[in-house]
Amino acid sequence: MDGAAYNLSALKNLIPSITERVKTGEPDTLEYRWYMNADSSRCHLIECFPSEESFLHHLKNVEPVLGDLFGLAPISGWKIYGTVSKELAEGLRAFGASQNIQPEFYDYETGFMRLSEKSIAFTLTQPADHLS
Repeated sequence: MDGAAYNLSALKNLIPSITERVKTGEPDTLEYRWYMNADSSRCHLIECFPSEESFLHHLKNVEPVLGDLFGLAPISGWKIYGTVSKELAEGLRAFGASQNIQPEFYDYETGFMRLSEKSIAFTLTQPADHLS
């Protein structure tokens, strides 16, 4: 989410209520964490679900607050990690189109996850033209 277009104070007031909604209404959600860069000009939300069904439940749970969230902080990018069904991919593309973004899909290869609230995470992007 790009800070050039969002109301930081309103967003910071909204995040805790959405987080609580997810925490109490989605017992299967594995990870739901917000991060802001040093000057609060960009924020990232990392979410992780054990199954496609849990992800769909999450979407239904947060649907009532998405208008408020996207009104404050338009999405500038959306990456989906993990192999999803064709039907879910089509639904996510349609939703992305309604927000003027297209999700990027990444199929699972290998790895593991051990998290705590104090975990540090990073992403590494390798341009396709450097892969052989």
